[in-house]
Amino acid sequence: MKNTLKKALYFFIFFVIFFAKNPIFAQKNLQIFAKDPQNQPVRNLKIIINGKQSITTGSQGENSIKIFREGKIQTVRFESNNWALLDWEFTPPNKLFVRAEKSFLLKGKLLTPQNIPVPEANIWLTNVRGMSPVVTNEQGFFTLSLPQSLEQKFKNFKETFKNTTENIQFFEEKILVFSPEKLGGLATAILQDNKKLQKKVNDSIFYFVLSEIVLKNEKLKGNVDDQSDDQNLLSVEEKKQMMGAEKQYLTLEKQNLERQKNVLTERLKRDIPAQTKKLVEIELEKIEKRLNDNKKSLAITQEKNDNAINELMEIVSESEKNHEKTQAELSETKTQKDNAENAHQTAQITLIFVGIGLVILLIFLWIMISTLKKIKHQRQKLAEQVEEIRTTNSILKKSADILDKKNQEIFAQKDELEKSNEKIMDSIRYALTIQQAILPQRNTIQHYLKDDMLWYQPRDIVSGDFYWFSQVNEYLFFAVADCTGHGIPGAFMTVMANTLLNQIVNENEETQPNKILSLLHQKIQNNLNAQSDRDGDGLDIGIVRIDTQNKKALYGGAKVPLYCFLDNHCTMFKATNFSIGSTLRTEKPIEEHEITLTGNEIFYMMSDGWQDQLGGDTLPRRKFMKTKVMELLQSYHHLPFEEQKEIYAKSFQNWKHHNDQTDDVLLWGISLK
Repeated sequence: MKNTLKKALYFFIFFVIFFAKNPIFAQKNLQIFAKDPQNQPVRNLKIIINGKQSITTGSQGENSIKIFREGKIQTVRFESNNWALLDWEFTPPNKLFVRAEKSFLLKGKLLTPQNIPVPEANIWLTNVRGMSPVVTNEQGFFTLSLPQSLEQKFKNFKETFKNTTENIQFFEEKILVFSPEKLGGLATAILQDNKKLQKKVNDSIFYFVLSEIVLKNEKLKGNVDDQSDDQNLLSVEEKKQMMGAEKQYLTLEKQNLERQKNVLTERLKRDIPAQTKKLVEIELEKIEKRLNDNKKSLAITQEKNDNAINELMEIVSESEKNHEKTQAELSETKTQKDNAENAHQTAQITLIFVGIGLVILLIFLWIMISTLKKIKHQRQKLAEQVEEIRTTNSILKKSADILDKKNQEIFAQKDELEKSNEKIMDSIRYALTIQQAILPQRNTIQHYLKDDMLWYQPRDIVSGDFYWFSQVNEYLFFAVADCTGHGIPGAFMTVMANTLLNQIVNENEETQPNKILSLLHQKIQNNLNAQSDRDGDGLDIGIVRIDTQNKKALYGGAKVPLYCFLDNHCTMFKATNFSIGSTLRTEKPIEEHEITLTGNEIFYMMSDGWQDQLGGDTLPRRKFMKTKVMELLQSYHHLPFEEQKEIYAKSFQNWKHHNDQTDDVLLWGISLK
């Protein structure tokens, strides 16, 4: 078994090495960086590598492509009309740096000296290092995409070629550039009009060429027989051109002689002196003789031309036969080479797949054997786990019986607690009914006021805050009190304090605020037996007496101040720093404040539940604070009371958010008639 696994491992290592060395699988990641002369990235540029693989740069002028590890970067070119290649450099092991520049197009045509187009020729500029050749089409035309930095060299061809006129002939609509030393005397470049550049020079027809231009024609480096045929072809073609020029010259001469003959003939018809007539006749004879010589020369030239044409046709026919023979031999050689390469590649691929199949088979056998071992081991563990599960189930069953009994006891206790809780809630709801019954009726209060606002929000169902109102003779009494605690304990204090206030004012007819609060302090201590361990049990209270006859108000308070707004100005009347009924401090005399009424005053008294509410957006939670309360009152006291109440309650809720309410809240606003 171990030997089988070793063999499988050796085969696997062998084929891994084989794949790594094989060029079909051995590839590397080539990183490409394209930048312009200012070292800025060139985006969305399509680059062709070795004439086969193409890639487009990204937003940073970079990208990567897979190439063979042993492959070399031979050619780089662009597939773009906007960019021209300046240079490229390959830095081992896997980086290709490309420099590009904005381009312009130079169009041209490649001809033999006999104006025969040269197709499939490679054309490029040797002074542009990174430039790849372009191929002429069937008519010999080509288009070069050149860097804009070379464009200036095409703007004044007279200066450019003033020292090379022996290599240049100027015609009306094109420039012929002869480079026999570069082209072996077999080709000429005709650089055609570039319409985009033409309109830049005063609408004149200028044609721009580069002085350093070298047009390389790789196709002309063929075999010796082809060059020999071309030379014969050119020799006959040159003869034909020379005879054509000679025929054209003789034809022009004939036309000129005939014009002279007609002129002289017309002159003879006129009445001229005899001596002059004789001279004209002599000149006419000379012209006729020259016409006869011209006619003979034309006939000889035509015969030579016909012979040259026949010779040219024979050479062309023989050249075509040689070309067809050469093409057939090349085609056969290429076919044999392709067949050999295909056979080699097929054998290589077959070997690869056989190896892969063998490796897969060995790996599969190894996996099967390992899996069988694991299954056997897992069965043993599974049997042990089944036994453990049975034991655990027995224990769990006993635990379930115990839990069931406990659950029954818990449910019984829950029922008892729910019943007790319901009784407690019924008691609290009844306490709320009692508390609401002792509070003054709103319709009674509003009978004596222009308007009022009461924001009363207990923390629990019943409250430790309460408001109080009474009318004795010409006096109206308004009070806001905050008892120690909240919920049930606070509610008990409110009932006792409310009862004592009614007793002091309504029964004993005490009308001075400071005396009312002093008597209230004594009675609360008496009712609570003045126990020293009660600490701060008592209440904070503010009371206002309105004298409806004399239009005066008298305020006295214990820790509950009075806020008076008049003409958008707030006056705060401080309360005495002393809690009614408390044993922590000795009793202090209650300070009174007298206020002369104009009829436009708005009074506010409140407990500390609003300003002490915890909340906010940050941790730890902070109090709302008295400053913010005063800012809200100052901003909105001029609004109707109902709108004020809605604004204050919303501000309170936003501050509290998900936090619990800290204390009971009570705010009483009063507007007098």
